[in-house]
Amino acid sequence: MHKGTILLIEDDHRTEVAIIEALGRDYQLETVKNQTEAAAQLERQKPDLVIIDFDLKEKDGLEVYKNLGLTIKTIMLSASGSIPTAVAAAKLGIEEFLRKPVNAEQLKTAVENNFPKEEIRLAWPAGMEWLQGDSRAIKKTLAEIQAVLRSDKDIVLVGGKGVARVEAAEFIHANSRRKGRRFRMIDAAAFRKEAQESHFWVTVREILSLPTAQAAEERCGTLYIENTDAMDEVFLSSVFKYFKERSDKIDKSIRIIFGTANAEKTHKYAADYFTLRIPSLSERKEDLPFLVTFYLKKYARRFGREINALSTDALDFIFAYNFPGDYLELERLLEDAVLTANGPAITLKNIPVNLVNLTATQKRRSLDRNFTLDAARRAFNQGLFQVLTAKTADNRRIAKFIDLPEDVLAARFEDLAD
Repeated sequence: MHKGTILLIEDDHRTEVAIIEALGRDYQLETVKNQTEAAAQLERQKPDLVIIDFDLKEKDGLEVYKNLGLTIKTIMLSASGSIPTAVAAAKLGIEEFLRKPVNAEQLKTAVENNFPKEEIRLAWPAGMEWLQGDSRAIKKTLAEIQAVLRSDKDIVLVGGKGVARVEAAEFIHANSRRKGRRFRMIDAAAFRKEAQESHFWVTVREILSLPTAQAAEERCGTLYIENTDAMDEVFLSSVFKYFKERSDKIDKSIRIIFGTANAEKTHKYAADYFTLRIPSLSERKEDLPFLVTFYLKKYARRFGREINALSTDALDFIFAYNFPGDYLELERLLEDAVLTANGPAITLKNIPVNLVNLTATQKRRSLDRNFTLDAARRAFNQGLFQVLTAKTADNRRIAKFIDLPEDVLAARFEDLAD
């Protein structure tokens, strides 16, 4: 059974025969000789992949590619191997540029790498929905997770402070072919001292030991090692080397995932691993409405509260907030807001803030409006006091919070009222 269809634009008989011999067993090839025939074939059937020869007699392959307006992944062949031609092809969007005569194995690899992959239908265990969204950053991450799930490669999972790396690792396990087996975790931060390294190796070898008579669901399917960057260099090097070599005495079917906040520290050891990075909250601000709704529902359900919305000013503040603590900070902020809310909606009064983050947020909000310096300063003060007065009507508490004398605070309020 064929994996799919390839449109071959080729007018050299010997090259055509070589390509059919290399690919004809696995793929259905539709061969045309020029731009006119290619356009007619594209009208009849959209292929999964295109292979085009640069050295066509009527028009060169680059011109044909441009005239056809191809958006399907394309591999180009050329007898010259010209670097300028290869660069021009890459700029136009051609995926691979291969030398002729055709090397069968090289061509098979290029086709396999660029052939459309069947999308895996992801399962979403409860609590994992924060990985959903419409932003470019999260879509890229989900596409990479799809690629991870199709392979058996071990993974370096990168995510900064406040990113739930453990949950992301559990999500990968829950969607893998190992999901019927156990997810195990070791926190490398617990083995920082040299004297504790031996305990690490005992734990690892116990988890990875070859299966005996235990049921499949009792065997480890994925081993996640969190806080890899907490290891010193020598220890870290030995751990990566151990998992790369994997002696005959351990279960090689177990996937290893290393979690780290410092990709630079693990980079030199991770050449044989798939590096997967979870984007920060700041990279997917357009997903904030979805994430806010997710966390609101989570904590409203947990605390038995009838809360289903945020007021406009509260949502505006959250959009301007920088979240130095990333997802974890957003989650904690909304957890606290749910606990303190008195009605069906979260208001600005319920948003917990400290002075540093509050002033940074208000500065960002005022500068984003393209005001003059004086107007920006006034907008900053108005926004700052709007938040503070929403939280309390007690001027003494406000003055203490921002470390201002009460008479100076009163003068500020009068100035802003003018």
